[in-house]
Amino acid sequence: MSRLPLSPETSSSSNFLMTFLIIAFALIMYVLRPNSLRQLRTNTAKDRDNERDSNGDHPPAPPPTAQ
Repeated sequence: MSRLPLSPETSSSSNFLMTFLIIAFALIMYVLRPNSLRQLRTNTAKDRDNERDSNGDHPPAPPPTAQ
């Protein structure tokens, strides 16, 4: 029965370096994101209403009420 050699212990400095590289990559990707992702959309329902009104596509009028 053959045994596989054990992997060497990883040092904490290599773990720190890998963590730093991942964070740096994420930061660079955040800074270089496209303009479409930079605009915050807080009022999406209001935006949809504005788009519908600008297209002239209004919701149907409610039915008349019986008196």
